[in-house]
Amino acid sequence: MIAYTFSDNNGNYEITYSGEEKELLLSVSGLGVVTQVKKIKKESQTINFIIEEKNFELREVVIKAEKIYYNKDTINYLVSAFTDETDRSIGDVLKKLPGIDVEESGQIKYQGTPINKFYIENMDLLGGRYGIATNNIAPKDISTVQILENHQPIKALDSIRISDKAAINLKLKEGSKGVLNTTAQLGIGISPLLWNNELVAMYFTKKRQHIATYKTNNSGNDLTKELRSFTASSDLSPEQYTNIQIPSPPNINKNRYLFNNSQAVTTNNLFNIGKDKEMNFNLIYYNDYEKRQSEARSSYFIPGNNLLVIDEDIRSVVNTDLLVAEMRYNENSGSKYLNDYLELEGSWEKGKGTIRTGSDIEQRLFRPSLKAHNTFHLVKNSGKTGFEFFSRTGFRNSPQNLTIYPGLYADRLNNGVPYSSLRQDVRANTLVSSNKFSFLSLFPIGKVIVNPIFGFDLEMNGLRSELYPGMAEPVVADSLKNNLNRTHYKLYTGITADYKIRRFRINAHFPISYNIYRLANKLEKQKDEQLNKWYFEPSFQIQYSFSSKIDINANFSFYNGINSIYELYSGYLLESYRYLNHYDSRFALSHGNYQSLSFSYKDIINMFFTNVSISRNYNKNSVIYSQNFEDNLLLTSIIEKPNANSTISTSGKISKGFDWKKLSADLGVNYLTNASQQIRQDNLVNYDMKLLNLSAKLNMAPASFLIVSLESAWQQSKSRIELQQAFAPIRSYTNTANFDFKLIDKLRFGVQFEQYYNSALQNNKYLYFGDIHLSYTLKQVGFELDWNNILNTRDYVTAFYSSMNEYYSAYRIRPSNLLLKVRFKIK
Repeated sequence: MIAYTFSDNNGNYEITYSGEEKELLLSVSGLGVVTQVKKIKKESQTINFIIEEKNFELREVVIKAEKIYYNKDTINYLVSAFTDETDRSIGDVLKKLPGIDVEESGQIKYQGTPINKFYIENMDLLGGRYGIATNNIAPKDISTVQILENHQPIKALDSIRISDKAAINLKLKEGSKGVLNTTAQLGIGISPLLWNNELVAMYFTKKRQHIATYKTNNSGNDLTKELRSFTASSDLSPEQYTNIQIPSPPNINKNRYLFNNSQAVTTNNLFNIGKDKEMNFNLIYYNDYEKRQSEARSSYFIPGNNLLVIDEDIRSVVNTDLLVAEMRYNENSGSKYLNDYLELEGSWEKGKGTIRTGSDIEQRLFRPSLKAHNTFHLVKNSGKTGFEFFSRTGFRNSPQNLTIYPGLYADRLNNGVPYSSLRQDVRANTLVSSNKFSFLSLFPIGKVIVNPIFGFDLEMNGLRSELYPGMAEPVVADSLKNNLNRTHYKLYTGITADYKIRRFRINAHFPISYNIYRLANKLEKQKDEQLNKWYFEPSFQIQYSFSSKIDINANFSFYNGINSIYELYSGYLLESYRYLNHYDSRFALSHGNYQSLSFSYKDIINMFFTNVSISRNYNKNSVIYSQNFEDNLLLTSIIEKPNANSTISTSGKISKGFDWKKLSADLGVNYLTNASQQIRQDNLVNYDMKLLNLSAKLNMAPASFLIVSLESAWQQSKSRIELQQAFAPIRSYTNTANFDFKLIDKLRFGVQFEQYYNSALQNNKYLYFGDIHLSYTLKQVGFELDWNNILNTRDYVTAFYSSMNEYYSAYRIRPSNLLLKVRFKIK
């Protein structure tokens, strides 16, 4: 071709040639027309063509989307590229995405760090309870899972405050928006009579989002995984002074050993009421009736190469009711952030149990708790200056009652006079208020932004308890009761300094606080105490990105502490049937420092992720725990003696995805060491513990009819007591294999195999489980038949170390059972 042109709308064209050739070929062509060619002379002339139309069949074009692609700070995972026929929920898909970890609890981590937000279409419907979404939204409704790296949820602080955490955002398919999606499941089984029923409704638009669920089962399905909040405040955690002795659950899949009768109702609602404005109304109700049974052996090291061994046959039943209501208003723009969050919670726990340890001991527990909690957060950012105000106030009331039959420890508690029962009453309450005001970008010094902060915190704890030898309520000796209040006032100020240049950023915090601690003991006025302390607790956070692939984060902080009201009561308090505590009504101080360093690398194109981190926590205390045994009774107290505790933790993870056979593989390692001190039987004991974990996971589809999932975990724990022979190491491992076969169209057959090993067991060190799964889909109805524990394994036996103690238990397992489930779409 030496020249070309296009015709106009009327078919006219003009083409020019100035070369030396005397003859030329003039052709006309186009989409949907027949190509024509004419030989012409090199001269000015008019050439006409009469066009003939013709349809052309295009060759097949295959468009292949990338499984993972990167856009600025957002990683996009194409859900369809990682999904197979065995995935029931988006949570199953998340477990296979390179760089993402889903813990057994349901918590999601990216590159080893927990996420700070979970969005659906960029809207925060569920807050920290994102298990409701991951366990109920189907993969077919999601087009893309997005990782928002270094995510700052508050837009007004986006350019001001460092965030080394990521968020997850689910992008819905267009066909799943504006559609009421309602599904139901009916399940029934035998050995014994079993059920597993569900009703789930969802609706998502740009203006509002809703998820409502009702679930009930007695087949070992743990409903609390969906209800747990991974962002809840810890300053109002439940106050559990008393407990019944219950079997400690084994480290295996919970559906193997959970004897439950559970039901849960949730309704979650979000309304977009304006630009960058949202309102949430969420309600949760949960009820569970759980049975446990095990034979346990606890071995306690006593200085002098002695062991105290306690054998127990433990049976327990616990009934729990939980009711949570949440309301939130959120306004989040680049110039203003306003969030008001109110949470109301009530829980009621009733427990009873029997202990057989030479004689039968019965336990009864009633532990209700009420909590009200409000958080107000306001940020204003004009672009040059601004301010931030944060206030959180909450109250919790926790009365509780523990009764033991028959009456124990008459020699210590009742001058040797026997009694029929022992009852512990406790009334505990906590009021907390945290308030902080800070300026934003107030004093820029070159590239360093310095901001002053001011704050006031208040914490008030009350504890009143009586230990009654016998069901009657006679005059209780002062040694068997407590009545004290602990108050902490904290007034603080300081500065934050933020420096950023290209890929390097450092944030420093220099707070100084004045603390007033007051302890009022209404039973012993002479023990009232007040302590005034100045604290300087600097912290540093450093973030450096070598490139879009490599990130380094470092943290360093100092902290100070003081014993809580849990360690300030001097009267006896019965924690459980063989744990009796009493401390000293005196304040005890502690201080320490924390350091961490993490490295992460990602290669999006090759689906390769890796992260390595190391952290150290060093804590020095002015008091030490003292444990003394009187037969089976463990008395815990506090003695004034300086001591230190040091913990070092190292972890690493490699995650790789492959285009071949949908293969994904993970390798992980964790190593932890701890060195501590404790007094036991009036002897100071130094001990250290080392724990090593190795893990591997693989998912693939080696053939069109086969899906394979393999997991392995290996652990070794060591404990050593100074000047004593070290405990023999305990090694354990777990292997899990899942094979899913496509028999014919829409009919699948699956088999699961689990192997457990524990070196500390004397007889059979191995344990096996097997399951069979059959599924068939007929239009919109899915049928599933599960035969669980086909080997009918009835007990799981395990052993492990905890500080200076060794524990051995044989836990009762769910027997072999059949469960038929029918899942269908209502609308």
